[in-house]
Amino acid sequence: GFGETGKESLPFLYEFGTFPTKNMEKAPFKCYVFDNNMEYASGEFIRRVPGIRQDEIEFLSERINTPDYWTKIRTIIDDLNYVIISLGDDKTSLNAAIDLAEYAFRYRHSTNPDDNMHNFMILVRLYDPEKMDVMTIASANAVFGNCLRSFGNIEDIWSFDVISNNSINSTAERFYNSYEILASGSVGVTWMNKLKTLSQGTYKDRSKAKRQVSQTYSNCL
Repeated sequence: GFGETGKESLPFLYEFGTFPTKNMEKAPFKCYVFDNNMEYASGEFIRRVPGIRQDEIEFLSERINTPDYWTKIRTIIDDLNYVIISLGDDKTSLNAAIDLAEYAFRYRHSTNPDDNMHNFMILVRLYDPEKMDVMTIASANAVFGNCLRSFGNIEDIWSFDVISNNSINSTAERFYNSYEILASGSVGVTWMNKLKTLSQGTYKDRSKAKRQVSQTYSNCL
C-alpha cells in the first residue's frame, strides 16, 4: 500500500539502505512498492521527493493476492529483508501479512541454510489493534519464524520530544559522527549544525531535517 504510511516508510528504508558495507561500499538496495492505484500514487511521490534514484525503486500496480502479485513475490522473496504492509483496513493488512509470512516460510531461501527466515521481517500497520489481532500475530509468529511485527498504535509511539533528553542526545551525536566518518571519511556537517536545520529553511526543509534527526535518535537507540 502506497498511501500516507507507505510514502513515509519509503524514504526511511531508502536512507537506512544506504549504510556502507564492511568494505566501505554502498550496500545494494532495491525496493518494490505495490499499490493498485500506483500511477497516481507514485507520480505524487516522485514530485514530492525528487532525489530518490528511480532505478532502485520499482513501482508495481499488482493487486494483493492476484496471480501477477504472487508471480512477482516468487521472483523477489529470497532477497526480501523488510516488508511494510499498510492497506488501510486492519484485517486486510493483517491477512496480507500472514499470507506473505506463510509463503516466505515455505519457499524463501536465505543466506543461512538452517533458517529460511533469516533477516526477514514483516511490519504491519494496524490503526486500531484489538486483542484478537495481537493473539493472531502471536500465533502466526509461533509457526512462521517470529517475523511479524505490528506498529501504529498511538499508545506505543515514542516521539522525538519524548526521547530527546541530554544523555540520549549525546549518544545520538556519537552515532552520527561515527556514521559520517564511516560513510565519507569525515563529519561534513556537525551535529550542532544539524540540529540548527530544524528551524531553518522552508517547511519542507524543516520537515526533512526533523525526519533525519529523529532517525538518528532511533538508530542510536
